[in-house]
Amino acid sequence: MKLKSKLFDFLTILIIVFCMLLLLLKPNIMAEGIAEGLLICGNVLIPSLFPFTVLSVFLLECGVVEKYINKPLIFSVFVFILSVIGGYPIGAKITASAYERKIISNDSAERLLNVCINAGPAFIITVCGKVIFGSTKLGILLFLAHILGSITLFLLNSKRLSKMEFTANHKISHNPSEAFVSSVATASASLINICSYVILFSGIIKFVHNNTISGFLEISNAVLNIKNVYLISFLLGFSGACIILQVISIGKAFINKPLKLLLYRVLHGSLSVVFLKLLLMLFPIELQTISNNIKFDFKRVTENTLGGLFLIFFAVMFIYSLDNKKYCGKFINDIW
Repeated sequence: MKLKSKLFDFLTILIIVFCMLLLLLKPNIMAEGIAEGLLICGNVLIPSLFPFTVLSVFLLECGVVEKYINKPLIFSVFVFILSVIGGYPIGAKITASAYERKIISNDSAERLLNVCINAGPAFIITVCGKVIFGSTKLGILLFLAHILGSITLFLLNSKRLSKMEFTANHKISHNPSEAFVSSVATASASLINICSYVILFSGIIKFVHNNTISGFLEISNAVLNIKNVYLISFLLGFSGACIILQVISIGKAFINKPLKLLLYRVLHGSLSVVFLKLLLMLFPIELQTISNNIKFDFKRVTENTLGGLFLIFFAVMFIYSLDNKKYCGKFINDIW
């Protein structure tokens, strides 16, 4: 155990030192990425996520959930719908807020979180459909495939979600003004956290000259340069390392099985590709930009040192976090 810890520390220090040297040698590249990240936050994330986050938290603060949404499965559907409308990581934020207010238990929060990570309709239809492929219809099909994949995962877990521990015994604010102030403060802290990740990853992917690799790191920047509709569909379901780390940060109090979270992201992406293929067979769209061959080209990662080191670093961090969790030794039980 000590050897693993020392190895992890050594790799961490090595990568950090290398990154610092690279930033000193090529500061303009990182600065350009940071600037683009700020624009994404100012033009896309904050306008769309902030008001929705305030309203979502306000519903919990005012006790609407306790009064009217007092059944486990109904509450799960409520959070799922909000995650679909608001986009990621709204589902994670609402789940974390419900857990903090003792509406749901630790295990129930983790179970619900795994099926409530979705991209928003505006991003998929407008950016991925209309901007990238010049087709709103294709954007709608992408959104439908994405949601059908998420609904499939939700239905597969509906029996467990209906039996989850639902307490609804938290203290609610009887003063609407206090609830509103608290909601704004909570939403502001959440947006700062989200934007910090986006800005950092926007700088990182400037050093990665492969669109596929960039998509696995941070999706909002990468999809603009990807022309494979099936790859985009997969990445929307997978969500990318940036979103996954945000979700883990938001749900750090109740996430005990990060491997399960990652597995659900892969399943969501895969299901989205399958549903998109079926939808395009039913509603064919003639676009030269659509490729029927899904090609995941990872050659360029070996040609870019920083990109490779970041991937190794995230992999080591993930494995190290798994190693420090308590498991029973049975694979299915440990991830489920």
